[in-house]
This record gives sequence, C-alpha cells and structure tokens, in this order.
Amino acid sequence: MSREAFYSTAAQVIPVIWIILVFQLKAFGDKIDKHGAGSVTPENSHRRAPVWFLIFLVLQGVLLWMAELAALGALMEISDGAFSRGLVHVALFSGLSTVFYTPVAPWFEALVERVRGQHRDR
Repeated sequence: MSREAFYSTAAQVIPVIWIILVFQLKAFGDKIDKHGAGSVTPENSHRRAPVWFLIFLVLQGVLLWMAELAALGALMEISDGAFSRGLVHVALFSGLSTVFYTPVAPWFEALVERVRGQHRDR
C-alpha cells in the first residue's frame, strides 16, 4: 500500500471510528439537557463502569485525535515517519477494538462475575 493511500484511508476511517464510539457511549449517560454536557450523570446500569475503562476511553479519544493529525500532516507532507505510521496503526487497531468491545462490555462483565461466583462456590 502506498504512503498516500494509507494515510488517506486512515484520515477517513479515524473520524468514522470516533463517530461510532460517540454513539455507542451514549449508553453511559443520560440525555443532555439545556444545561449542556456538564449536567450529564451516569445511568444506574453504568454507574459501576470500571475506572480503568473510563480512563481508557479518554486516552482512546486523545489517541484518535493525535493519529488524525498525524495522518493529515503526512498527507500535507508536513511530516511523515515511522512514529506517525506507528501512531496511526495503533490508533486504528485500538479504535476498532474498542468499537467491537463496547457493545459487548456489559455481557462480558456479567460473564466474568458469573465465572468468579462459580469459582468461589467450589
């Protein structure tokens, strides 16, 4: 794959990943009212979201933003190097992994709790 094709595709896919994550993560909060996003509180079903997962989501957003800037910078021929290509690879891999994990996260956590419960009963 050529350099231009890689960065062009990445520059188009990264915002799509971001949009998908935003729609998926709407499940983590109530509807935004007239007071804005600062007034959003977690719903009861997601109050127990692990802190590490919330931190991961914030870091994922920063990573996607940096990778988008790196891809656009490479397309504009400002900079291109191993770091930019690696950053874009990591962002695409982790972004797509998060897109596929987020919808099944509640079921995965329930499965882990059941396995732990069965393991404790023995």
